[in-house]
Amino acid sequence: MSNNTMTAAEKIAGIDMNYNARVEINTTPTASSGTYVSLCEVFKNLNETLNEVILSTSYLADSGYSSSMVTGLAPKLTLTGEFNPNDPACAYFNNMRWQTGKARCTDLKMRRGGQQIAVPITMENIAISGGDATAPNAISVTLAFNGTPTVTQYDTLQFDITGSIPAMTVGTAITELDVSEFVSGGKSPYSYAILGFPNGLTISAAGVISGTPTAKAFAGTGTVTVTDSDNIKVASPLSYGAVSPASL
Repeated sequence: MSNNTMTAAEKIAGIDMNYNARVEINTTPTASSGTYVSLCEVFKNLNETLNEVILSTSYLADSGYSSSMVTGLAPKLTLTGEFNPNDPACAYFNNMRWQTGKARCTDLKMRRGGQQIAVPITMENIAISGGDATAPNAISVTLAFNGTPTVTQYDTLQFDITGSIPAMTVGTAITELDVSEFVSGGKSPYSYAILGFPNGLTISAAGVISGTPTAKAFAGTGTVTVTDSDNIKVASPLSYGAVSPASL
């Protein structure tokens, strides 16, 4: 097997999930400094279309075959979610849907797929729709790019723990394991959480797993989650050995 061949788990772990996207909109575009609010608290779906302008042409020497080139882009983002009047983004769109002209123009910041994008936009097709009495009101909006976006690269948050917690004994403290060394990218500071580990084990704010097991348990696998300051989360499995009763 080639050293470059990834396992199925490694392939899945490397997938960039939609929930890692971060989209913010400037709600005070006429102020000296912008006020950016997140669109990730109420919107559930993000769809990006580049709307490519394609020139396709065929010259006499081409024997009837054409050549094509992308000569322009008119990108748009369409977001849909549930309307919450207490959310600052929803409140802003609710007001803007009755405005026209320059009032519909503002600025957008988006982090997605290892890229950070900043661009002026126009808010189009703002809609707050109803439905069944027991259904939430829906909100949708299309954000159309105005001009050339500024695109920069950023380091995607990655977290892949190697190693395991060895067999343990009830009443005996484990050897501490610092999982922060397996974190890269994202935006510090980070926070950590664990799930599915034997009773008595905890993880510190710095990413150190420690503690004293309080009950016997079979060997298994828990989950350690790291969250960066942009609220992007990545989880990694961590196996542990069995917890044996204390010797008499």
